[in-house]
Amino acid sequence: MSLKHLTKKLLHQDIQIRESRHSPVEDAQATMELYKLVEVEWEQYLAQNTLKNKQLWGDKGSTQEKQGS
Repeated sequence: MSLKHLTKKLLHQDIQIRESRHSPVEDAQATMELYKLVEVEWEQYLAQNTLKNKQLWGDKGSTQEKQGS
């Protein structure tokens, strides 16, 4: 689903209207507003998966280890 359609469906806002020029700033603002709708769930998901990865891989799965730091 496109950013335009997600923004219309979830935020009830119109972006990327044909008569106006495409605005990357408008896209970024809409993206941030969409993120705010799911921020808590998304951050919990990331935290849970990070913990699972550490349990599975230990320190060997960390980015620093892979980069040789």
